[in-house]
Amino acid sequence: MTNNYERIIQGIIHEYTPQIREDQITPNARLVHDLGLDSLDLLDVIMSVETACGVNISDDQLKYDMKVSDLYQIVREPKIREGRELMYKRMLKQLA
Repeated sequence: MTNNYERIIQGIIHEYTPQIREDQITPNARLVHDLGLDSLDLLDVIMSVETACGVNISDDQLKYDMKVSDLYQIVREPKIREGRELMYKRMLKQLA
């Protein structure tokens, strides 16, 4: 089962790879090698994911053999962290 971010990322990738069927955009698919993105398209995908998902992807998170699942993880990490921080703030408020 995919979540909203995964569907958004798959849709963005499909925009740049119309020759690829959507069912081929799997978590283990490599963006460049398997899906055929060139370096400029890869940057466009990254910037589109940042905008659509509200995250900043740093240069050290980028790699040439990046998989679709790597993008999922990059997007998921800040959302999990934000959720934990919100939970901790609520707990502290209740204790006060």
